[in-house]
Amino acid sequence: MKKDVYFFYDESGHSRKITANTMNDDDFKYDFISAIVGVEKESFSTFNNDYIAFENKWRTVFNTNEIKSNLIRAKKYKFGLSSFKKDDVAFYSDLLDIILKKIYIYTLVFLIR
Repeated sequence: MKKDVYFFYDESGHSRKITANTMNDDDFKYDFISAIVGVEKESFSTFNNDYIAFENKWRTVFNTNEIKSNLIRAKKYKFGLSSFKKDDVAFYSDLLDIILKKIYIYTLVFLIR
């Protein structure tokens, strides 16, 4: 049986062109991470409503407009999970609650060393 699935893509930390100049640039990223999330059409409305509620809640709690760039960052992991405050743990718990509901997740990590 054919399923209709909506896919969403995001990436972090990559340079669009790899040249000698970009590799020597101070801002060059050696790590590339991408994530693709797929949601079946029949589940999309629930997923969308859950995600909007999640985003609104955590924007208010952390007083930020941009969740990804402000909350999902390396400084939160300085000492692993022991770095997390109570709100950080609740944030990821809420996010996983949404993701684990019939969501397809694909990730890619590419390291240039």
